[in-house]
This record gives sequence, structure tokens and C-alpha cells, in this order.
Amino acid sequence: MFLAGPIWIGLLLHFLMLVLVIQAAFREISRVWLIVPMLYYGGGYALHLHALRLAEAEAAKIARANAAQSVQVETPFSYTGDALNIVELLEHFRVAWEQSSKQDYRDGGRLYSVVVRTDVRSGAACDLPTLRENDPFAPWLVQPYLFPSEKAADKTRQCLVRQMIDVGATPMEDPRYSVKRTQEFSHPPSRFVTPDLFRWTATDLRSNRVITEVVEGDFYTLPAVQTIVVGCALDSGTPAWRCGIELMGGSNGISVGHKRRTDGGYAFTYVSDPETSPAYALGKALGLTPRTPTDH
Repeated sequence: MFLAGPIWIGLLLHFLMLVLVIQAAFREISRVWLIVPMLYYGGGYALHLHALRLAEAEAAKIARANAAQSVQVETPFSYTGDALNIVELLEHFRVAWEQSSKQDYRDGGRLYSVVVRTDVRSGAACDLPTLRENDPFAPWLVQPYLFPSEKAADKTRQCLVRQMIDVGATPMEDPRYSVKRTQEFSHPPSRFVTPDLFRWTATDLRSNRVITEVVEGDFYTLPAVQTIVVGCALDSGTPAWRCGIELMGGSNGISVGHKRRTDGGYAFTYVSDPETSPAYALGKALGLTPRTPTDH
């Protein structure tokens, strides 16, 4: 397979448009030929604007639906969750703790029933190793500093600490709620807009009742300048070769349920603003208070 083969035709079209503009500018061909690149790029920009309007309309529907999901949970709030982004609710909002579901752990021939609990601590309680050493039940640092870029003089050191707990040997309170984050497929992709959405569901474990559901994510639209992509793939189910032509999608889009990050959205880069977190829509719907740099 040739490098970047599917976009060669699109790049060739851009090159041909450039050649037409240069030749028309130097009067090597009639300036009437300028109509071709004007129609190509003007039409592409019109498609971009159409895609933006579609994405904005879908995002507005989701925002209205999210706003109608507002509840007020009991505090201190604690929950079970088993995914990386679930911890962001704990990072950015005043939550007591988060823990995993119960699981088996074997150590030295002995089988334990354990949960992994994560909470936010401050001050000297953050002086912990970043890796577990000899004791598998010892706490360790997951995030050494919350609000790392905050410069306020009264800022407190806050950190994220995780610990595996033997539930058979340690009396402990069970979380009141559970939080799940799943891919959302209610908004199918089109030629103009590609959704990347997730549904957050909070359930009251005592009544086993869903108390709120919100959707967050991004709608990616066609870029302002269109590039044609042509490619073929072998369908092993048939088997047969299938070829197609489409427009290259864009990297910028419309965010819903949270503000768009300005650092490219790298998942392992901590940001202080809770409104940029994927968990923001759920935290807001649950009536939780955002953490601040001066929390203890």
C-alpha cells in the first residue's frame, strides 16, 4: 500500500486548481478558467457551513436534553465506576470517593475480594509513592497535583490517591451511586457530520433507579477546504473489493456537554477548568460543586 494513497487524487485536484490560478494570472489561459477553482472551493466552503449548521442544531438538542436532567444528589457523593474518564468526576467535583466493582485478587496463594478506591487528599497525605511497592494494599499516588498550573498564594496541595482494599477484612461504607460512561449511537454519522458522543448514566444503588443521564462529546464537521479521498478495501465477508469516494473529515468540531480543550484534548494532560472535562455535564446535572484550588 502506498503512503497516503487514498488522498493522492484529492491532493492532485488541489495542485490542478493551483495550476489554473497561476496560468490564468499570467494570462497563459483565459481568466474564465478561474471559475473552476472558485466553484470548487466555494462549493466546498458552502458544504462546510452546512455541516456546521447541522452540528450546531444537533448539539443544541443535546444541550436542551441535558439541561432537563438536573437533579440534586445527597452529599457527600460517592460512586462506583470502572473507566478512566469516570475518575474525572472525582477530580473536578467535590466527591467523597470513587471505587471499582468488587473483584478477585490472588496474592501468595491467598484469594481476596477487593475493591480499588480512589479519593482526593491534601497536604501531607499526598506524600506517597507513585507506584505500589511490596504491599499491594498500600495507597499510591495517581495524580500528584490537582490544579498544577494554578498560581494562587492560598492554593492547597491536592492529589488523587488510589488504594486496593480487602473488603473481607476492612469494614467500609458502600457507595450510594454508580456512574457509567458508554458510547452513544443515537446520532448516526452522515457525509457532513461525524459524532463522537458518550452517555453518562448515574444510578441510585439503593433503589436501582437511574436518576439522570446526559450526553457529551463532539460533532466533527467537514473542513473549510475539501479534499477528496478515494480508496478500495477487500470485504472478506463477500469476498469482493469495494471502492468508494468521499470527502476528508475535519479535526475541528462542535463540543456539547463541555467546553472544547485548547491543548488538543490529550487525555493524560490534566486541566484545571472543570468545564473542559468530559464529566462536566454529569457533575452539573447532579448538582455537584466544582473543586477549587483552595479546597482542603
